[in-house]
Amino acid sequence: MAFLAIRHTLLKGRVLRSGDPQGLRQEMWELLTVHQLLRMAMLDATDAVPGCDADRACFTAALAAARDSVTRAAAIVPDAGSELGGPITDAVTGALLPPRRARISARTVKGVSARYGHRPPDEDRPAVSTPVTSIDITVHAPADDALTPVPAPAPPGQPGWIPAPRQATPATDTGEHPPVTAETLLPPAAPMHTSRLEDVLAAMGSAPEREWRAIELATLLRLDRSDLTGELIRWAKLKILIKTGPATFKIPDGPPRPSKVAVRHEDVLAVMATDPHRPWHAREITAALNTVKQSTLALHLSAWARKNLLVKTAPATYRLPEQPVTAAPAKPLAATNTPTTRAA
Repeated sequence: MAFLAIRHTLLKGRVLRSGDPQGLRQEMWELLTVHQLLRMAMLDATDAVPGCDADRACFTAALAAARDSVTRAAAIVPDAGSELGGPITDAVTGALLPPRRARISARTVKGVSARYGHRPPDEDRPAVSTPVTSIDITVHAPADDALTPVPAPAPPGQPGWIPAPRQATPATDTGEHPPVTAETLLPPAAPMHTSRLEDVLAAMGSAPEREWRAIELATLLRLDRSDLTGELIRWAKLKILIKTGPATFKIPDGPPRPSKVAVRHEDVLAVMATDPHRPWHAREITAALNTVKQSTLALHLSAWARKNLLVKTAPATYRLPEQPVTAAPAKPLAATNTPTTRAA
């Protein structure tokens, strides 16, 4: 409310006028000082009225009375014994706001993509407006199987990682506590050579029958929630996943459905290894794989080049990183009918 009064009432929506840091600090102190003094005068005005709530004081009326007092230079410093009276307190007392009505329903957050608020099936809030007389809060301990799984490192020789459920440990006080670091608070990052779809399917594969929320997958994979939600919706339209609710998805039953958006780093390396010294175009690799779109493969190749997994030589053209080159056997010269020139 303080920022709202300063921005919309004191400043009337304009920005600060100062152009240097010191001037900005001075202007901010001026605004905060005026706001605090007006609030103190408003509180004095409501205290002078028996049974008056402080919410009924009007900030706009107090500001207008203060400006009039400064303009007319009258009654700026109150007389001794009349500190609770003055133009500002009189203006606030004479323009009290109506009593604020009690809240009749709890606040809910509407969905980002929905125009109207979504009502879950298990919602116990009344459908019509009902006066709220009391609020009871009960704290339940989470069950062991309800904890979010944490991905574990992959076994040697296997790409990707396998999420493992978090195990609840009993609280024992041995006097020694391990240091809290970023590695203990966050799961390990996903490997660079796997695609985002493979990481999502690996995370959801730890509990195939469970309905996964986008925020859970974003936390596990250290991804942006809004970007991942858009990709999950797109994969649901391609029948790779099943959307069961708002930002909730699960793996379909049966064998996984092949998709044109899935591409593996190993498959691309196998194609490029057939000619290691040749710069490969994304169009050529797409034709050799025949399982991925060229536009999708171009995005993956660009991402792998930024991770130093490939070397970009030209637009949409890549080659393998530098490797030890073995001497190739000399090829025999083919006999031709071209006449030779003898050196003098």
